[in-house]
Amino acid sequence: MLTRMATILSPLLLLTFAPMLSLACPRGCQCYGDVPSVHCYYLDITTVPSGFPPNTTLLAIRHCNITTLRRGDFSGMPLLATLYLDWNNISTIEPGTFDGLFHLQSLTFGANRVTKLTPGLFKDNKLTDFDASDNRIESIPSGVFTNHSSLTGLILNDNRISMLGADAFAGLPQLVEIQINNNLIPRIPAHALKGAYKLWTLSMPGNAISEIEEGAFSDCASLYNLDLSNNLLTTLEGTLKGLTFSNLNSLTVSGNRILEITNSTLTSLTSLRDCFLDHNRIRKIESGAFRGMGNLNNFYLGNNELEEMPLNELEGVLKLDLTNNRLRTPPLNMSAAPNLAILMLSGNPMKTLAPSQFSGLKSIFDVDLNNVTAVREHTADFRALCDAPTLESVSMNDNNLTSFPYNLLSCAGNATYISVAGNRITQFKNDDFFFLREIAQLNLADNRITDISTLTKALQTTLFMFSLTLTGNPMVFLPEKLYPVASLDLDNMKLCAVDKDAFEWMGKLESINLAKNRLRFIPGKLFANISVEKVNLDDNPWQCDCQMYEYALWMKTSNNSEKFDIVCKGPERLNGTYLSDIPLKNLTCDCVHYQAPAINTTGSDTHVKAGQRARLVCNVAGCPKAAVIWTTPLGEAFSEDSDDPRFTVLPDGGLEIRETKMTDVGMYNCTAINYLGTSQESVGLKVMSSKTAVEQ
Repeated sequence: MLTRMATILSPLLLLTFAPMLSLACPRGCQCYGDVPSVHCYYLDITTVPSGFPPNTTLLAIRHCNITTLRRGDFSGMPLLATLYLDWNNISTIEPGTFDGLFHLQSLTFGANRVTKLTPGLFKDNKLTDFDASDNRIESIPSGVFTNHSSLTGLILNDNRISMLGADAFAGLPQLVEIQINNNLIPRIPAHALKGAYKLWTLSMPGNAISEIEEGAFSDCASLYNLDLSNNLLTTLEGTLKGLTFSNLNSLTVSGNRILEITNSTLTSLTSLRDCFLDHNRIRKIESGAFRGMGNLNNFYLGNNELEEMPLNELEGVLKLDLTNNRLRTPPLNMSAAPNLAILMLSGNPMKTLAPSQFSGLKSIFDVDLNNVTAVREHTADFRALCDAPTLESVSMNDNNLTSFPYNLLSCAGNATYISVAGNRITQFKNDDFFFLREIAQLNLADNRITDISTLTKALQTTLFMFSLTLTGNPMVFLPEKLYPVASLDLDNMKLCAVDKDAFEWMGKLESINLAKNRLRFIPGKLFANISVEKVNLDDNPWQCDCQMYEYALWMKTSNNSEKFDIVCKGPERLNGTYLSDIPLKNLTCDCVHYQAPAINTTGSDTHVKAGQRARLVCNVAGCPKAAVIWTTPLGEAFSEDSDDPRFTVLPDGGLEIRETKMTDVGMYNCTAINYLGTSQESVGLKVMSSKTAVEQ
């Protein structure tokens, strides 16, 4: 009896304890016994090696140079369950390659050159997961995956598939996910997914699908996510019509060529919550098109050709994107969408916004009016935002505004976020924020603000500003005592100097971004009295010389090097060096006498005729070299790096004004700053009419 049992068990014992009985392992590979596995990485081999332990359950041959898979390559591993062959040069897989691998469940051979999968290739396998992304596969004929009852996940992204067999994915009752992104598939056959009762996600963006045969999804009762974006569909009629997608939560058909939404296109999708129909050519939405879609929360219709948009039957929608359509008026019947919180109307040619335009939206929280004709051309009624007490966020970016839209925002007293980025605003009036006392976040990026002083004064009427964004403005100088905020973005500007007391009121500052400016030094104790947690000082032309001595000393003595350190741009010998790595004694300047700046404006043009060029002198004495800033009578500030078409700060510190105008008359201030101090002098300019030569 014992002899018989030993005879039966001996093959099993051999496989189970092979790691202890044999040291066999292909050359260059790593073999492990705890989970019987073999790993062959970065080997210069063109064929699958031999000599694998017979009890191997996982084999990974990655980043090698294998070109062909042949019948018998894996026959010596009857227990193989997981096989990774990605990142090789495999172009051919012979029929029978995977025969006899009755335990194979997971197969990955992405990033190869495979062009063909033959029917029956996986007939002996119990595949659950298959990934052949980034190959050159041209078709999926019936019989490759058909009736593979254990398959749950199938990934075929980034191939060249241009044909799906009639039954390509039929008979896959356990299938949960298919990804076939970025291929060339023109059509989905009617029976390609027959029997896919558990399919949860179908992802096919970036193909050439122009036809989905009726009934193609009829067995997909569990479908939750359907992505058909960036294809060539012109209609969804006959595709979704009559189907009961009781489980469909997300439908993405962005980037197609759909022309119309009829009253039968979507109405069967009663559980739909997210619908993406943006970037199509939709011109018309029929009455009743959204009947029964009370669960729809997020609806994206941006970048279509809609001229009007009724909100009928959208009672559940929370977010509606209508950007870049052809809307002549705001959406109709707003009271039909009582839950709408986010309305995106940017890029529409709406010429009017009526008084209390959004009062019908009882839950409205955010309205985007970027690049809207009524705002850009000042034809919106100044009461347009009135009677919308839940409104807290308003965007009016890219409207060519030259001043802050005080009147239009006067009714938005509960707003906590205001964005007017991408306009032409240069200055602010003291009462610009009088009705916006609750504002916590203000985005003024990419305007034409050169002097922050008028903004600081205007913000005095607000209660507490958490975030201020001034990114991309041509600002050249930060004066003392900026308005206190918790987060301050001053990146990608033209700052060349910062007052030592600029952040004196910033006791609650948590984050500051000064990256991509023209700053050469930092005042010694600029950050000494603030508890900032996040600092970005990158990409400035930092000069690690005497002007950085006090800052370096403060940084080292306060143990703040990790947070406040900078990378030197100059002098040449220190380029690329961290300031914290430089001994203090090496932070010197080539100065015979160290001196704060002193200014001489003798020789300035004080009288010119309109149209002539004027040159104002600002000769600066002192060492080290000072940053020079000019301020005009209109409050604009310029430095040597400014790119104004008429005002240029010259290398010698002077200011050149081209084609002078009558509005250029007044006092011009030249300010020079180095780490030892600041000096300022004024020059008056009078401009005479070129016709009458009468002094203005």
